[in-house]
Amino acid sequence: INEKIKNQKDNLEARLTNLEMARKKSNETLESLPLKEKGLVDISRKKATTIELYDFLLQKKEELSLAYNNGTESRIVDPAKAASKPVSPKPLIVIAVAFIIGICITVFVVVYREFISDKIRSALYFSTYSELFLINEIESTKQLKDDNEIESEKHRNLLEKFRESASELGFFSKTIAKNKLLITSFKSNEGKSFVARNLAYALALSGKKVAILDLDNPNFKISNHFQLPITAEFNDTDLVDFIEGNIKTVAKNLITILNLNIAPNNLSAPNKSAKVLPQIIEYLDTKFDITIIIASATKDSADAIILDSYVDNKLFVVLKNKSSKKGIMEFKNRILKKEKSLNIILNHI
Repeated sequence: INEKIKNQKDNLEARLTNLEMARKKSNETLESLPLKEKGLVDISRKKATTIELYDFLLQKKEELSLAYNNGTESRIVDPAKAASKPVSPKPLIVIAVAFIIGICITVFVVVYREFISDKIRSALYFSTYSELFLINEIESTKQLKDDNEIESEKHRNLLEKFRESASELGFFSKTIAKNKLLITSFKSNEGKSFVARNLAYALALSGKKVAILDLDNPNFKISNHFQLPITAEFNDTDLVDFIEGNIKTVAKNLITILNLNIAPNNLSAPNKSAKVLPQIIEYLDTKFDITIIIASATKDSADAIILDSYVDNKLFVVLKNKSSKKGIMEFKNRILKKEKSLNIILNHI
């Protein structure tokens, strides 16, 4: 028994010795790891330094090689020469491009002026609408200073223009079927008073007995032109005196120049004008060959639409580069229910 116990003791002591040796070996291994890591870092630094130095030397080698190569022998094979004509730009190409650009700009301007813009630029616009009849085009002229412009010899061409317009309206036919003319425009200051005054002059100078009824409220340019009063109301008494021919009583409402008679607008009261106006127009129709009525602009008033039932013919004044296509078409659509066309006069003045 003692022997067995002794053997077991020896075995345990031997195992203990082995374990102690393994522990010491492990400790030594663990203690040596930091030293190896430091060694690895040092080796990595040396490697990086060596690689960087190698790249630098390689670069210097290439630069030195290129420097030696630039020193090679060179010579001019052909001397420099100048052509007799410019190489670029080609003149024909430049001319062709300029020509095409000029055509494109011209086409764009024409298309914009005639079709895109809302303003009347030329008589070409009226040729596209069969219901708009252009009777004449009054060309621009020097500023007129005389009160009775077209009576002057120096404005004979203007007089002939208005005579042509009167002829187109049928006023020089043997039997005048339509002797009451309404003149209006879309906006003020488009020349309806100018056209009415000079058209009446042309007719009066041709021997026609003409009356102008100024209903252009609130401008009254015809009345102002002849310095007629426009503030008093045209009442029933005035109408009776007017119809009975008592000119002295209503001298303020009538002025005679040759065969031309102008009645200013004194119909300021709506109720009275509705009753008086038809009688005045009827009276003028019996006493005069032609009656010209000037109505307010269609944009500002419905007078032209109301007066449509009292007249036989209508003349719409259009001012070049100012009048609106929309305004013409609006008036045309409202009054062309009974008639086939609207008479237009294109004014440049």
